[in-house]
Amino acid sequence: VFENTKIADVSFDPKSEDYLLAATFGGIITLWNVEGRFSVSSASRPTQLMEFAKQSPGLSACRWIASMPGTFVTSSERHGVIRTWNVSNQNPLESIKCDQGAVSSFAELRGGGGRAGAEAKIVASFKSGQVAIVDVRSRRQTWTSEEGHTETIFDCSLSPANPDDLFSCSFDGTIRRWDARMKKCVQTFYTADARARGLGGGDRAYEAGKGSLYSCAVSCDGSIVCGGGYEGKLYVFDVESGRAMPSLEENKLAIHRVVAHPSEPGVFAFACLDHTLTLVHVERHREGTPSAAPFVRCRIMHEAQVFGCAFDLFNPDAIAAGTLTGTIYVHRASLSDCRTPHAVLDERDGGHAKKCYGVTYSPLVPGRLLSVSDDTAARVWSLDGATGAPTERAFAEPIAG
Repeated sequence: VFENTKIADVSFDPKSEDYLLAATFGGIITLWNVEGRFSVSSASRPTQLMEFAKQSPGLSACRWIASMPGTFVTSSERHGVIRTWNVSNQNPLESIKCDQGAVSSFAELRGGGGRAGAEAKIVASFKSGQVAIVDVRSRRQTWTSEEGHTETIFDCSLSPANPDDLFSCSFDGTIRRWDARMKKCVQTFYTADARARGLGGGDRAYEAGKGSLYSCAVSCDGSIVCGGGYEGKLYVFDVESGRAMPSLEENKLAIHRVVAHPSEPGVFAFACLDHTLTLVHVERHREGTPSAAPFVRCRIMHEAQVFGCAFDLFNPDAIAAGTLTGTIYVHRASLSDCRTPHAVLDERDGGHAKKCYGVTYSPLVPGRLLSVSDDTAARVWSLDGATGAPTERAFAEPIAG
């Protein structure tokens, strides 16, 4: 738990099953060892390995660099400086100046497969709406978008099928596809096209709040991209043809998070402020135009607004949802009883006392779930990989700071 400052970003180490990095809006960066299984009856606790030099401007994002073991980068929403760090030193190693201004988020380009000595490049998105590729080794930008979003970028998603394809979404009502090799924007998807009902050729003039997007995700086969945001609509686009598909318009409040199923093409889930977690299936015809809007596979009502959701990469039938009250629900997404949670993680288990705005599963350890909350805590949970249920009853150990 961090006193008087909320968590801005967390990141599992891609080279270690047990290391976790946490960064706060107040500028605190800590490294944790979450090795082992914890329970409410166990004395085991996460171990803080290091607290790095506090960053007075605060922090907005942190990300490990897979091809440079032990190295990570951080950014602030107050200036355009990216700092590089190594776990062997409490102070930053280098600073990379970005003329685009404040940095919103990072995504690491996966060329080289994370091998030591391979390229170490990240994509940085800026509050200005621009995107840039930054070479961490040489400490310079290798490309900056000339044409980009006209409003703040809220989310970026790499295509699981093509690591050179980056998708970004913005409050300007568009999703843009960027080619990392060609270093340019190769497609722009307009929510205005879907709103025009003609599935193309709509009035693309930006209107504040119209089609504004908070989150986007790409299907596991790279063929479909979805976005959701302010209006509560799920906008769907065919990547090959560039055409807008029929949108799902059943939600009346904002969608905060959209995620793609890790192994089923066309299956997405999204978290909405109308208290629902919804799974949908988009059928893509050969010509790239579907006959109907996304099919709702399951709509799960919760006792509070839902802010975050995530599929377990090792057990895709399990999906976690974080809510306004801090309670986390784990559902069996592929079964008919998906409305009945298989795990409820709350304050009785040492869980969150305030809004849980983000959940994510470890990419290396089956059943390891990470959650972050407005109660200034990040918590690690151990779940049964076969059922999505908690081991023993449940466990949650606060990451203290």
